[in-house]
Amino acid sequence: VMVLGLGAGAAHAELKSGLGVNAGLVASRMNDPVAGSYQSSGLSLGLDYQFALSNSLSINPFLMTSVEPASGTAIAAGTHATHDMIGLELRYWIGSAFVGGHLFTQSEVLSITNGNVTTSTNANGGGLGLVGGWEDPHSGLFVMGQLDGGRVHYPASTTQGSEFRLCIGYRWK
Repeated sequence: VMVLGLGAGAAHAELKSGLGVNAGLVASRMNDPVAGSYQSSGLSLGLDYQFALSNSLSINPFLMTSVEPASGTAIAAGTHATHDMIGLELRYWIGSAFVGGHLFTQSEVLSITNGNVTTSTNANGGGLGLVGGWEDPHSGLFVMGQLDGGRVHYPASTTQGSEFRLCIGYRWK
């Protein structure tokens, strides 16, 4: 009887669908073969909706945005980078932990303000990423790390980059 009681307590909660929001830190590194490289770090905000396909698989369309002061050889001092992503993620669940991968399209805006004049440039592209984390099945709180690699295409060149995000969030179920 004791063994049956322990076995029943080890079962995990059913994976649920729901809206999630997250916030955290991001670090980016971009390399342009023509202009040089730059790096940035700042704040990240995200939104997703989890569709539970089974107790071990979910699909999550997501939006992410970040704002980061940037520095490096490819940009002027005082430049800020904004990275926006929209993508689709597939997660494999092992209890309350998950690992997965995603495809995304992204936009990068580099801007600098001199006096009252703001100058900016915009590029678009796409990429692939990995995600891993843990979500409390009862409270909806989660923590995740995300590693992305992609390219953005400027008129004169293509910049290749990588980003790492560490976020905490909440999912309504």
